Amino acid sequence: MQEQVVIASQEFFDNIQVLSDFVRNLQDKENNDNDLLSVDEACNISKMGKTKIYSMVNSGQIEHKRFGNSIRILKSSLLQVAS
Repeated sequence: MQEQVVIASQEFFDNIQVLSDFVRNLQDKENNDNDLLSVDEACNISKMGKTKIYSMVNSGQIEHKRFGNSIRILKSSLLQVAS
């Protein structure tokens, strides 16, 4: 009897861990605000034009990274400015 309780409790805790991992993965997918966006993607998300996005990048209002001639905008920064 005691062995069955131990096995059942272990299965219970294993299931809780699986559910916890599942929820964490969902939250990561929903809250992945550190994504880098192209200027076109930033325009689509924010409903702003390219000129406005470039202006905000150049003035430092939007955090961004440069890779050669390419600009990538931090999604979290864009969402902060757009709201």
